[in-house]
Amino acid sequence: MEYFILSTNVLFPVLVMIVIGYILKKTGLADEDFVSKSSTLVFKVALPAAMFYNTVNSKTEFNFDMDTWEFLIVTCGCLLATFFAAFYIAKKSKWDSKTKGAFVQGAYRSNYVIIGYVIIENLFGDIAMLKMSLLAVFVIPLYNILAVVILTIYNPNNKEINIGGIIGNIARNPLIIGIMTGFIFKTMNIPIPVFANNTLSLLKGIATPLALINIGSMFSVNIDIGYRKPMLTAVAIKTILKPLLFTALAVALGFRDHTLGVMFIVFATPTAASSFIMAKAMNSNETLASNIVVISTTISFITIFTGISVLKYLGLF
Repeated sequence: MEYFILSTNVLFPVLVMIVIGYILKKTGLADEDFVSKSSTLVFKVALPAAMFYNTVNSKTEFNFDMDTWEFLIVTCGCLLATFFAAFYIAKKSKWDSKTKGAFVQGAYRSNYVIIGYVIIENLFGDIAMLKMSLLAVFVIPLYNILAVVILTIYNPNNKEINIGGIIGNIARNPLIIGIMTGFIFKTMNIPIPVFANNTLSLLKGIATPLALINIGSMFSVNIDIGYRKPMLTAVAIKTILKPLLFTALAVALGFRDHTLGVMFIVFATPTAASSFIMAKAMNSNETLASNIVVISTTISFITIFTGISVLKYLGLF
């Protein structure tokens, strides 16, 4: 019962905010214009401020030791393994090119920063936030690079991959800027004025709730059954196989406590809503991409709840 209560306390607030977003959409309060503008606010202002605030105010010291490198290499290696496994499945399938691109992206790409952020904060508190920010520096570019590569490969228009454009987009990514700036301030012990820190705290406070409301507002019960096989395969990889296999590997390699918790959340969080945006922009199957986001988000609450309960019961964190 103790682990059931803990898992409920961690996940229930996230689920409630998403449900509120869905209700606001149905009542017309969260229309397309609201979601578009608020998503821009979250991505370009609130979340970068939250990443910066959490990094500079973390009580954990930044230390690039061997344990940290092992954590980064294993986590990123698992994400790459998921990408290549999904790519192999897509290559062997008889699906059209648009479906293949959306399937691969949906199978590997996680909503780590938005949903993962609030779960990790509720589960571990301040001690895990610096590690989460550090991982995000590597994971966010990796997600974006792989997305551009796979959607370009399976783009019927067959455009060439623009390496310079990818690097430029990553360098200008507001989340990367917020995190990297935070690391610079922390490692150089640059003091933050109280008024500035308090302002960042206020911005941090709106980031996660507004992001979760926006996720809820894009939910739809109209799932296209014509894409059932690639959708269910991607969701099974994203919400069941990936967290199960790679968390077990992390345990076998000796990861424990909040480090294991961060890895589990990275593996188990649902497909990122941004995958739908990229699929639409790059001539992929946007309907399938949207369906994967909706179904994986729904199922992930069950798998994350189960995973947290089991790992806590086993005393692994």
